[in-house]
Amino acid sequence: MRVGGGAAAQEHERVLPDVPQLVHGSWRDDRAVAKRPDILLCDEPTGALDFDTGVRVLAALERVNRELGTTTAIITHNAPIAAMAQRVITLADGRIARIAANPSPQSARELRW
Repeated sequence: MRVGGGAAAQEHERVLPDVPQLVHGSWRDDRAVAKRPDILLCDEPTGALDFDTGVRVLAALERVNRELGTTTAIITHNAPIAAMAQRVITLADGRIARIAANPSPQSARELRW
């Protein structure tokens, strides 16, 4: 997985050096990060992965958020992932049921499911 030349490619390689080994599905589209979007929407990024690979993907998303300032929304049924969020929006029957701030997010590597 390589992006075109220039500053975007260099930033991508610096922030996500091992992503080619842990990607699946739409995450494989490196352009999602290389184009430096304001928002990154991730639909079930760990859904088809074993635990260790899932944690590596979440750690990469965490790093994108921290180092590039990209707002990252993770849409998942895997409730323990919410512990790493700064804000959790819970849906029920297609509507927002709850919005909660998380003052002490865990790192991806601290999660267990």
